[in-house]
Amino acid sequence: MKKELNVRGRKIGTGHPVFIIAELGINHNGDPEIAKLMIDAVAKAGADAVKFQTYTTDTFVAKGNPYYEIFKQAEMSGLDVLREMKKRAEDQGVIFFSSATDAVGLDILGELDVALLKFSSANITNKPLLDKAVDTGLPMIISSGGCTLGEVATAVDDLSEAGATEVGILKCTSVYPTPADQVNLRGMATLQSAFECPIGFSDHTLGSNASIAAVALGATIIEKHFTMDRAMKGHDHHFSATPDELANLVEGVRAVEKMQGIEQLGPVGEEVEFRKIGRRCVTASQNISSGVVITAGMLSVRRPSGEPGVPPANLEVLIGRPCRRDIASGEGISWQDI
Repeated sequence: MKKELNVRGRKIGTGHPVFIIAELGINHNGDPEIAKLMIDAVAKAGADAVKFQTYTTDTFVAKGNPYYEIFKQAEMSGLDVLREMKKRAEDQGVIFFSSATDAVGLDILGELDVALLKFSSANITNKPLLDKAVDTGLPMIISSGGCTLGEVATAVDDLSEAGATEVGILKCTSVYPTPADQVNLRGMATLQSAFECPIGFSDHTLGSNASIAAVALGATIIEKHFTMDRAMKGHDHHFSATPDELANLVEGVRAVEKMQGIEQLGPVGEEVEFRKIGRRCVTASQNISSGVVITAGMLSVRRPSGEPGVPPANLEVLIGRPCRRDIASGEGISWQDI
């Protein structure tokens, strides 16, 4: 597996900006006008991508299943409508893609020329669907909610054997909303150790703290369910982020990206100057004339009035040596001064 995904030139993985996905899912309630408003809000919030769920209910859920009516009422599978959604997103610089819930949904997405595929946690053991997805040649992201490490490894191995080279994995908890004590962000480290591919976090918590913390721990992809209003009627609205919350999440993620910096430890930015004026060094505790032999009483360890001097650890080296120039009280004493 490759260490990064390439989504139409947008690279995803360590060393690249975090890929932030707004999961519309079925929160448009099957209404194209609501979906348009949601896409516009996602673009305004600054997310990188908007994700739908693509399916036909009758091939996805059996009648009599408790979820049948939920998905039926929110179905949006018409190609013309989906093309309109894709164009609206792309016109605003937002990547459009979707979860293919079954083979029919995958065929629909094939007609749309999407740049990326997503598979939910519930499909991670659906080898026939994942094998079919590999044939598209598209990069894909899989979620790991409710999965053991072995199940994730099996899916990754199967994908690799089928020819997939670009796969991202999301740490996920399939509880909606997810309580703080069930998020288990440390599970990302397990995935990072086990797989050489982009690792991220699918956030089902309320608020943005979990996503921001995940980025601090190395997540390169963040997925967050999105709604225009949590009070809307529908299955997933109650735990989804509102427009303002999504904007705050994006802002928080970008701030953490800047804070991460590099692994090398050393002075950066204004610290370079601070070292000169803030660090203690050997200074003259009184005026010292040129030619005078330096004694301990003439020395002190302070922040200097000018350029930094000899490090405090070397103070005793100065004692007993003649001074080569006039040094004012408070000045740092350098090696050139003895």
